[in-house]
Amino acid sequence: MAHFSVAVFSRKPEEAAGLMLPYDLRVTPGAPHALFQDHPKARVDALTGRPGFWVNPQCRFDWYNVGGRWAGMLRVNGHDGAVFHVNQARANDCDFSCDMEKYERAKNYWNFFLYGTPIPGGERAPVLRYKPNYYLDRFGNQEQYARAQAGFHTDTFIDEDGVWHEPVRFLHTGPEHPMTEEDCARYLGEMERQLKRAVDEWLFITVCDCHI
Repeated sequence: MAHFSVAVFSRKPEEAAGLMLPYDLRVTPGAPHALFQDHPKARVDALTGRPGFWVNPQCRFDWYNVGGRWAGMLRVNGHDGAVFHVNQARANDCDFSCDMEKYERAKNYWNFFLYGTPIPGGERAPVLRYKPNYYLDRFGNQEQYARAQAGFHTDTFIDEDGVWHEPVRFLHTGPEHPMTEEDCARYLGEMERQLKRAVDEWLFITVCDCHI
């Protein structure tokens, strides 16, 4: 099993759940995104009158919740310098700027994760939770890893028209195949353009934790 983050862009905050629905493994019989598969050993389906079951060929997750492991990912600047970390907000209220301190730290972490290079300045080394190939497969190179860590970045996103965007498809074992630098660069570009459109069109963003 695996978890990954999804940013859902919507015109209204309450529309986020509906945009997620077409990608849920759990389907309602007869739903537009549901497909009936005949199977001689299955129960007779009440809707079709044939033995079989309903599946979602475009499913991306089997359950999700808002926030979850990525709770508070959205950074909102309040009055008097206060900063709030939330799971849903209007894009215009969010701070998507690159945190240069995090950017430089992420570059150092990349060198530590992949090559064992000590962290400059005597900083305590972070916990190595994954094998080096994980970082290469997921981010491609140091620059793209640092950009992802220092700015707003989710593993996948759904735009306001319901289109799912991803560098590669995520399965229960992880990415469907190792990501190339081109996959990562394409997706980062799509995310950056989507964030700009979200601000221009006053869209809402909801961050979700998906399981597959």
